[in-house]
Amino acid sequence: MTAGSLKSMAWDAVRWNALPVAMIVALIAAGAALGAHHDFHFGFIVFQDFWLLFNVAGFGAILAGAALLELFRSRPARPFAHLRVKFGEWRVLKRAIVALPILLTAPAMFSAFSAVKAGIPVMNPFHLDPLFAEMDRIIHGGDAWTLVRPVLETPAAVFAINIAYHLWFFLFYGALALAAVMVRDVRLRNQFLTAFVLTWIVLGLVVATQMSSVGPVFFADFYPQLADPYAEQMALLRAADEHYPIWALDVQALLLEGARNPAQDSIGRGISAMPSLHVAVSVLMALFTRRVNRWLGLAAWVFAAVIMLGSVVLAWHYAVDGYLSALLTPMVWVLAGWLTRPRRVLAAAPLPQPASA
Repeated sequence: MTAGSLKSMAWDAVRWNALPVAMIVALIAAGAALGAHHDFHFGFIVFQDFWLLFNVAGFGAILAGAALLELFRSRPARPFAHLRVKFGEWRVLKRAIVALPILLTAPAMFSAFSAVKAGIPVMNPFHLDPLFAEMDRIIHGGDAWTLVRPVLETPAAVFAINIAYHLWFFLFYGALALAAVMVRDVRLRNQFLTAFVLTWIVLGLVVATQMSSVGPVFFADFYPQLADPYAEQMALLRAADEHYPIWALDVQALLLEGARNPAQDSIGRGISAMPSLHVAVSVLMALFTRRVNRWLGLAAWVFAAVIMLGSVVLAWHYAVDGYLSALLTPMVWVLAGWLTRPRRVLAAAPLPQPASA
């Protein structure tokens, strides 16, 4: 390993990550400015031990999994010597270097996102839930949850969907880590990372602020003057919780407590329904993984459909929240592709070397 090759790797890390990292920095600056202007608590936490550990563990898990698979397939007589050669072939050091900017700034992005999201009701008080509920009724001939009543009346099915909904957190971080360590298809890598950051900022904050809403689960809490069309649905979820742990109910209680105590600082706080970020990120993962592997992409599309179903079953969202996400996310994907097209992301080239004497 020469100093020149290390400089080349570092330069690739700068060029490949410049756009998503710049957007993350802009989000943090904008969040601080919005907090000051609208007088809400911008509880930004640069790093938390959990997220740092998760980043290191994520990269380590990918590397360990690849190593174990290679040893199982090859069964070498000298495993460590074999892996040392393979690590060189896999360009492990370069993957780590180019992934580092993303893996270090992602926790900061999620923290800033949560802080701004918690300020949505200050910038634009929740008011559109009755409209979205009525849109659901017009489209489906009634509240969307009534169409999935058989699922809600089957506790095991609710539990399975609840597991998938929480698995989303690990899968999106896995997709983020996978893209961050990619070195062969650089354009796909940069397109996904750019689209990922754009999705959280544009859909999760800009659109969410303009369409300020809380979702069915919180309808009664934020619109006490209106009849609650979701009381029966929540009763069915609580009934399912008596048979299997429905973690969504615990998370919903924590979010409601956080909304009543906005000075709390934690990643993941804040209430927002329209559009569904769960659906948006799931669709984004499907768009990405279908370019990586056909069968992986198919599985991702099935998972996105399950998340769409779960967003309604678990009372997190109106169905129209997911529909809008499914419509807007491909547009974000195309925009990210345009932003990262070759003439904007320079092709990799070796750094100029000083002339020898």
